[in-house]
Amino acid sequence: MLARVRKLTKAKHLPERQLHAAATIAPGGRGRFHLRLVVRVGGLVGVRAIDGRSCEDLAGATAVVLALLLSSAEPLRGDDFQASGQAGPDQLFDGSSAGGSTGGDEQTRTLEPARPGDSAEPEPEPTPLNSEEAPAPRRWRGALQLPIVSVGIGPLPGPSFSFSLAGGILLQRWSFFGEAGVWLKQELKATDDPDSGADVHRIEAAVRSCRAIVFGHFEVAPCVRLALQHMWARGTGAHIAAQTAQATWLAVGLGVQARYQFSHWLRVFSGVDAHLETARPRLSIDGVGSLGQLWPAAFTISVGSEWIL
Repeated sequence: MLARVRKLTKAKHLPERQLHAAATIAPGGRGRFHLRLVVRVGGLVGVRAIDGRSCEDLAGATAVVLALLLSSAEPLRGDDFQASGQAGPDQLFDGSSAGGSTGGDEQTRTLEPARPGDSAEPEPEPTPLNSEEAPAPRRWRGALQLPIVSVGIGPLPGPSFSFSLAGGILLQRWSFFGEAGVWLKQELKATDDPDSGADVHRIEAAVRSCRAIVFGHFEVAPCVRLALQHMWARGTGAHIAAQTAQATWLAVGLGVQARYQFSHWLRVFSGVDAHLETARPRLSIDGVGSLGQLWPAAFTISVGSEWIL
């Protein structure tokens, strides 16, 4: 915030004016945020309510308000205290237009001499504007995707189903997740002996990175994915020794996710992935014959919910 104000006032050091500002931010309706800004200059108190779609919007609007007050010869003169939740951090105002609004959401304002016990609700503790100890804004958030349900075609013959979960971080428009999933058992039959076959199990661990393209509450995110696949098969049949064979390989994929954000802590998503398999194990039973060979590619459709921490 201090850097924004310095940029707007074009001052390397903030003036030693007795101006104090304190703000509280709370979630609003429909994924919006509400900021209450209290500014004290001498015996005057100004209170402003600002609504915005993100903390970035609120920070930009607040920086504009504070820069105007610091640049004004008469702080908290009613016409100077104008702001909007739609204002950005790079939007500049000169002294002649200080009374104008930056446009956007409807605002509320009160301006009156400070009197003890005058306010119905307690005021937040004022913080000096030029304090260098203010914590840096949090630029990342944690996220948990649970549950995730998927249906896939390949690398095994026929459709398969899985349940999985993922955890990771959201960094502005980037997301990075680690995933773990279990595929339901599939039964394969021998080509030459339908009474013989194998039960095939598969699990996977993967990492995924996506870059979101935002359209309001809706996002489209192209992704890259690297998965470690582990499979084991056990023979079945009246005259088959129940032995287990295993195989592990990597799969490299590209995909896209569509997400809709219901609130600042919950959104749902659906995605499509295509993978290239780096190995193609062949399944067979000694004395019976082949059960088939894994496909060189696989396609998966997934749906799930994402909980933002």
